[in-house]
Amino acid sequence: MSVKGANEITVTEKDETVSFEDLTSFLHDVHQSTVSNGMHFAAASQNAQETQKRLGSRGTFFVARTKEKELVGCGAVSYGTVCPNWFARNKPYCEIKMVGVKPAFRGQGINNRIYEALENYGFTMANILTMNTAVDNKIVIQSNLRHGWVIVGYTSWKTTDYYSVIMAKWKRECPYNQFTLFIVSKLSWIKVHFLKDRFGNTRLKKEKRL
Repeated sequence: MSVKGANEITVTEKDETVSFEDLTSFLHDVHQSTVSNGMHFAAASQNAQETQKRLGSRGTFFVARTKEKELVGCGAVSYGTVCPNWFARNKPYCEIKMVGVKPAFRGQGINNRIYEALENYGFTMANILTMNTAVDNKIVIQSNLRHGWVIVGYTSWKTTDYYSVIMAKWKRECPYNQFTLFIVSKLSWIKVHFLKDRFGNTRLKKEKRL
């Protein structure tokens, strides 16, 4: 298979020619390697209805396609009215999720172009963006740090089997200094490891009385 150059790839908002079934199947395929390595990404097993539910009513997908309309990458941004996290408590926010690029097309900057489109769209609805990924996903984490994202905490989910890093990006500039972010993120790391396992289960559970 010949790999087309990044300049032949267009990144546009999803239209009616790309269904949620198409996107769900695509996400299953591009995240298959992570499943094979023993990690459970929600996007690797969800059905089309779950894909649409995670997107929400005000969210959208952006897709990367070749001139022949082959789907080679995608990503979504959803909208929330009330952020539950400390760094933007009770404020509107957008979350970037369900991002993936075909293995044969990686390393060409397509992922960055998808992120740029998602960020631009998200910032039309809110002043803060969030995302989360596996703590071992160093490539994405380091790329985001280079593009203005900061680490604001850690968690684990019942839908995955790994610890996640939570990252945020502000429309203008981060209102917190580096020292505050460092301390809060370290405390968050300690707290999540003490209170939860990597499956999102609470470690400290009261024994039921007989």
